[in-house]
Amino acid sequence: MGVLPAKKDSSFTACVIAVLVLLTGCTAEKPVIEDRTVTIVFKHGKIPGDPAAFEKILRRFEELNPDIRIKDEVLPASTDEQHQFYVINLEGRTKDFDVLSMDVIWVQEFARAGWIRPLDDIFPVEERGEFFSGPMEAVTFNGRVHAIPWYIDAGLLYYRKDLLERYGLRPPRTWQDLVRAAKKVMSEEPGIHGFVWQGKQYEGLVCNVLEYMWANGGGLMTEGVLKAETEKNARALAFMRSLIADHGVTPGFVTTAVEE
Repeated sequence: MGVLPAKKDSSFTACVIAVLVLLTGCTAEKPVIEDRTVTIVFKHGKIPGDPAAFEKILRRFEELNPDIRIKDEVLPASTDEQHQFYVINLEGRTKDFDVLSMDVIWVQEFARAGWIRPLDDIFPVEERGEFFSGPMEAVTFNGRVHAIPWYIDAGLLYYRKDLLERYGLRPPRTWQDLVRAAKKVMSEEPGIHGFVWQGKQYEGLVCNVLEYMWANGGGLMTEGVLKAETEKNARALAFMRSLIADHGVTPGFVTTAVEE
């Protein structure tokens, strides 16, 4: 529906990763065993896009491990709802799942609570170099690895190539380019929203806010000290607001929008 966003820009850096972790032994029971086959229940959020590739991976794992069956169960797409589900069930020492995916920022919280166990014994040091250093640092708590990076969500800017070409526009390289292009297309295409993004009051908005701050030379940390109230950050936030209130290229409903 939106004209913009999509070309990856250096100011759009990775905000979130999902991680695969094993539950701690909060119950004496083991995974379900049926006819000598172990069934492992894997809880995870909705897989973006076509789930066929993910299903293929699960079936491939079962082929390589014929004594194990994977039962995957999908949680809501909202990470806030996933977090609430996990906390309620893990505090209640649930027996309903064995493996879970989660947001990178929950690793230390869950590890402190004893809900996930260290994976050092099954995640050899020599294999950890295959992952980016940032995600590996995020899944490490007290010197021990408590999760395995699964996928990284990197900020991207998507655009309608057909519409930009129709009106002789190039993909935007700056925020000002984006506003100008969006206004042009909106003036020619009634009913088209110029630039949409997730603006609901949740962690997705935080990721977006950081992109604007970083693009403006700001951020939350200054020489290792938390310092959010800076002139650069204020200008970045003012620009975000102006997309709706002043430029009109972003519809007001983005304040209820999540990724999907």
